[in-house]
This record gives sequence, C-alpha cells and structure tokens, in this order.
Amino acid sequence: MTPIHPTDQPYSFKAPSADEMASFDRATIESGITGIELMEQAGSAMFELIRERYLERPEAIDQIVVLCGPGNNGGDGLVVARQLLEYGRKPAVVVPHAERHSEENLIQAAKFIDAGGSLLALGGPGGYGDLRNVAQISESELARLLHECVLLIDAVFGTGQARAPRGTSAALLNSVHEHAHGCIRVALDLPSGMNTSTGELYMPHFEAHVTVTVELPKRGMLQYPARAACGEIFAVEAGIDCSGSCEFSIFEEIRHRYLMSRPEDAHKGDFGKVLVVGGSEQYPGAPVLSAHAALRCGAGLVTLTDMPSGRGGVSLPPELIHLPLGDAVHFGKQHIEPIEAVLDGFDALVIGPGLGQERGTASFFAGLLEIVIEKRMKAVLDADGLNHLSCLKERFDGALEHCVLTPHPGELSRLLPLTTSEIQRDRFSAVKELAARYNCCALLKGAGTLTYCKGRGVINLSGNPYMASGGSGDVLSGVIAALLAKGAAPLEAASLGAFLHGLAADLIVHRREAAVIATDIIQELPFAIEAVYGE
Repeated sequence: MTPIHPTDQPYSFKAPSADEMASFDRATIESGITGIELMEQAGSAMFELIRERYLERPEAIDQIVVLCGPGNNGGDGLVVARQLLEYGRKPAVVVPHAERHSEENLIQAAKFIDAGGSLLALGGPGGYGDLRNVAQISESELARLLHECVLLIDAVFGTGQARAPRGTSAALLNSVHEHAHGCIRVALDLPSGMNTSTGELYMPHFEAHVTVTVELPKRGMLQYPARAACGEIFAVEAGIDCSGSCEFSIFEEIRHRYLMSRPEDAHKGDFGKVLVVGGSEQYPGAPVLSAHAALRCGAGLVTLTDMPSGRGGVSLPPELIHLPLGDAVHFGKQHIEPIEAVLDGFDALVIGPGLGQERGTASFFAGLLEIVIEKRMKAVLDADGLNHLSCLKERFDGALEHCVLTPHPGELSRLLPLTTSEIQRDRFSAVKELAARYNCCALLKGAGTLTYCKGRGVINLSGNPYMASGGSGDVLSGVIAALLAKGAAPLEAASLGAFLHGLAADLIVHRREAAVIATDIIQELPFAIEAVYGE
C-alpha cells in the first residue's frame, strides 16, 4: 500500500478530481489571496519536505535538475528551484519549448533568474524569449545532465493535464526515461503524464519515488496505473481552502459503532441475521466462505442454503445454520418458495457466490431478487448473481436501492456497455455508472477498491496483490453482509467491509510475504478489527 500522509485538517481525507481541486483554488483566490501568493506557499511547502528528506543528509546532493513546464505546476517548480538556490544549491532548471506560459509562471521564472538562476530551454526559449539568462540546451547535453543527476524534480504538468504529452514536453519526458537512471525522482503535486481525475497514465510519463502533493492526494493518484508512478505520496499544506464538496474520499480509519465493544447484556439477536444463497456442483465452497466470513465479522446468526446437490465434501463451520432445499442438482424456481417463507427472519442476504449459470438457476435468481426488492431487504449481489443480473437487460434497472453490487472489472463489463480496459482506464466513471443504472451501492473491486452510492464515493487503500486468489471476493461479500445485518447503510457497510477485508490481508503479509488464500483472510478478520477498533 502506498503510504499517504495527509494534513491535519478535517477535510484531509478528500480525494479531489482536477475540477474539484481547481474550484478549491478559485475559492481561495476569491477570498483575497492572490494566485502568486498561493504558488509561493505551495512551492515553499514542497521545498521544505524536499529539504528535510534529502538535503540534510550527511552526503551532499548537489547534482539537482528541476524540470519546469509552462503552467502553474512549472511555476511551483520554479519556486522550489529558487529556494534551492537560496539554500546554497545550484539546480539546473530545464524548460521545454512553449510559446505561452501562465502569468504566474512568467513571474516565477523572472524571480528565479533575479535570484541568480538560469533556464535551460529544450527546443528554444519560446515564451521566455524576453528573459535574460535563458540558454538553449541540446538533446545530447540534456542526456548528459540527466545521466549525472542525483536528485530529479518533476514540475512539467499539473492537475489540468487530460491528454498525452506532446512536442518538446514529450521529448523531455522521454529523455528522462532513457537517461535518468539511479537518481532520486520527486514529482511536485503529481507525476507528469497522468490524468488527475481518472488515474490513466499517458506515454510518456514521469515515474516518481516520491510525490509531494498540495493539500490533498488527487483521486487519480489512488488508482492504478497512476498510483504506481507516484511512489510514496506526501501531502503538504499550502493555505488552499479545501472545505468545499468533494465526490470521493479516502476511507478513514475511525472507530465504528458496528465494531466497537458490546454491552454486557448483549445476545446473538442483537448482531444481525445473514442468509447466504449460493453454491453449485462446481463451486460448493464459495457460499461457505461468505457465510464463514459473516460469522467472523460479528454477525449473530448466519444461515446457509443447503446446495441441492450437496456440499461435495466441503468442510462447514459448525456454527452455521442450514436451510435444506431438497435434492435437485441445481437451484431452480422450486427453491424460491422455501426461501421466501423464511426471508422475514433475516436482516441481510448474500446472493450469488458459486450459484452456477444454468437456465433454471437464472429463473430462480430473478424470482428471488424480485421478492428481495419487494420486501426492501438489504442484499449483497456477487459472482454468479451479477452474471445472471447482466442477462436480465433492463428488468431491474433502478430497482436495487437496498443492494450492494460487488463486481470485479470483468463482471462489470457484462453489466455495462464497457470493455474491461475502458473500465480500468476510468474506474471512477465506471463505478458511478453502475450505481446510477441500478440505483444501488456499487463496489468495484481491484487495487484501490471504489465504492459509490447516491453521489458519494469512497476509495479504499488497504489490501495487497497477495490476496488476489479464488474466493477472496466471496469473503468480502460475507463481511459486507454482516455489517448490513448489524444496521449499517449500504455505502457504510461496503466501504468499511472493503477496508477490513484488505487490512486482514495486509496483516498477514506483514508477517509473511506470500500468497494469501480466502480462508487466511477469514481467520485474520478479528485481528483486523482489533487492530483498528480495539481498546
């Protein structure tokens, strides 16, 4: 997990898009501070982190190169470069050719030169032509400079970037990729060549060891592939008013009423009843994983539908209650009535793990879902439940208000007219589209799991690649269902469930860096809860 170090402000866990960050900037400027003052504050805060982290080392770091683009991100870089000068360093500042620069950028370039610096222009001075101490640098000279560099600072593009770098800026970033090996790479606000709002990485782009971002991590930085290009992320304060609304936030590790200590006179009925519907001849263990996870996450009672063809030798936790459904090979319409007869006794359902995709099972799923909707029951739809839903066209559009849908990108591509690559290119838009289509709480699995419901989104940062194994998603469904059963609203249950699920895997990998299987996560869930919510 990429460590995030937010500020101490109450809005520190927001993750703005490019437009939202721009609105925060505008609101701050409208309050009376000028853009150049904000730039000074941002650049100074960035410099302080760089100074503390790199310039106070016993070994001197003198070969410093700062790459500054023509916009306000380049202006931030010029502030940092000027302060490096004032600190006694002599940074080489390289600027790509551009005919136009922001007003603040031009002011900061002049201030840097007045402080004794000079600019090295790749492709000619362009809009800096009226400034003194601007010299042209050739590609071979740039290659040598980058090869000798010890600390490389990227300030070419900022939050407004929404397309691949072009022209001299692209040539500059390509040269970094080819020649800047072995140096420390720091990005200011975000690495150049990424989309702030989606997390898409363009070619070419800057790959940082550390990203020093202003005020808040931007939401695109928290999704792959951009997240990998950011390295460690540190947020620094710059005086920007970020109190406005923000669609997505990072899950906060706060004490949660559904996981805190229980009263002395508590009984099992106080903690919710979960029914898990699923299983097939091919996947007999999937619903067992969901049911076991619900138990481990604190559900008072968990019932598992007995798969018609039996459990195929799968070991069942003795604490589970069984709902017998006869001896048919697959779920069918005949199994709706016995389930409907007991539904009022449950607080939440899981529908889908290992259910199978036979034609009769599809009719069973559709009939059961209609009853769940009519009764306004909370339910988690996962795995084959989602596959069946995708085949029902518009039948349930807008009808799943009390449901949590938990697809991975492949399942989501069957629910929406999007390819998996399109989903991964902009996971934020995809999870929002799913939530809008079904009027549901949507959870999109993957690194940086996203949850979205009724205009509010949550980004999860727990978890690791070692948990990518069969059954892990079934465990997540059970965790979410347990939280729903205990009274949590869909968004609350889904985002908290994703966090605990990932944290359990993180605790395991902290002890041993090896593959994590679903049952490992189940056994670790109580320790994940204790790690955050224990006394």
